Amino acid sequence: MKSVFKSKRNEVSLQDGIVVKKLKTPGAARLEYEFLSQLYLQGVPVPKAKLAGLLTIQLEYIDGVPLPDYLDEIERNGDAELINKVADALAEWLVIFYKAVDHKESGEIRGDINGRNFLYADGLFYGVDFEEHCYGDIEQDIGRLIAFATTYNPPDTTVKLAFAERFNKAMGKKIQLNESLVQEYRLQELASMNVRRRSR
Repeated sequence: MKSVFKSKRNEVSLQDGIVVKKLKTPGAARLEYEFLSQLYLQGVPVPKAKLAGLLTIQLEYIDGVPLPDYLDEIERNGDAELINKVADALAEWLVIFYKAVDHKESGEIRGDINGRNFLYADGLFYGVDFEEHCYGDIEQDIGRLIAFATTYNPPDTTVKLAFAERFNKAMGKKIQLNESLVQEYRLQELASMNVRRRSR
């Protein structure tokens, strides 16, 4: 049995309970495999990975819900208490990630921060899709994620805005953030989204 997942860059499918991801180049496959393995060994919630060919990696299947879909579920069910739980869980994942990559020394950030790269399962978030190694400010990740989370269709709902506010506060409690920089990156991402949407 084979199911195909949506992916803008790669071929991704579920085959016999294993996620099979075919990348564009051998270098990209090896880099993602090595990075995932490093994160997994350091206790970051990510799928266990195996290199299965020059272009292919096999990934443990995480039976989770992408962040935007989970926020929609909260919207439909009217369970506002879940907003804080979900926002805190995502903040915790990022704190674990920054520690694992030693951000203070390496300057590495999550980079490809869109909400579909976070799966919520059993009260935890799992990160997926690590092709893009990125270096910069933590505030860039936070600002961009807030921009994505609030603009998924339908945008700026009560739940999405409440999630963004709680997530930002949760991150600020765990890591010292420059709030004006968070907002600057959020606005930059919103502007980039508008350009991308106009060019479609």
